[in-house]
Amino acid sequence: MDQKNLPNVLPDGALKAVSHSDLVMAKLKNDAKPKRDVLDNDVNK
Repeated sequence: MDQKNLPNVLPDGALKAVSHSDLVMAKLKNDAKPKRDVLDNDVNK
């Protein structure tokens, strides 16, 4: 991402923290999907 496109009101650290936290949440959601499917399959058997 170009520095020009970043909002000037937030310091770099805050932007990095937000995007890192978003990545972590997305990863947790993705990791939870297969586990839910496996549990559903076990219940259906």
